[in-house]
Amino acid sequence: MKTVGIDLTFIENLEFGSGEQVFALAILKGLYNTGHQKQIAVFAQEQLKKQLMSMYPGLHVIGVKKGGKRFYNKTIKKQIKKTPFDIIYYPHAHSMMNVKLKCRTAVTVHGLKSKKVSRSELSEI
Repeated sequence: MKTVGIDLTFIENLEFGSGEQVFALAILKGLYNTGHQKQIAVFAQEQLKKQLMSMYPGLHVIGVKKGGKRFYNKTIKKQIKKTPFDIIYYPHAHSMMNVKLKCRTAVTVHGLKSKKVSRSELSEI
């Protein structure tokens, strides 16, 4: 298994949350249950670090003060230098996330509406 970094900095509470939060935690649980804990690192808010470590013994949890612009532009880049990730997974898409990293990135997008477009409209994108 490759080394995977998962951005959970958008989660503020593990007791309840949005569908995106439930989905992201289910992905974490599934990866953790493969038995490859040493290849998984989770970026989470500092106040959730101990709780995640007790829920998932052996998991590498990187506590950050908060998500947002500083995390995506500085903190994650510094961490990638320390831990060479093969892929960073963003289960929560937003405008601040950084996809220009020295590793692959994956993003899950939720709640989009579909719209029919013409072939000419697609070529303009």
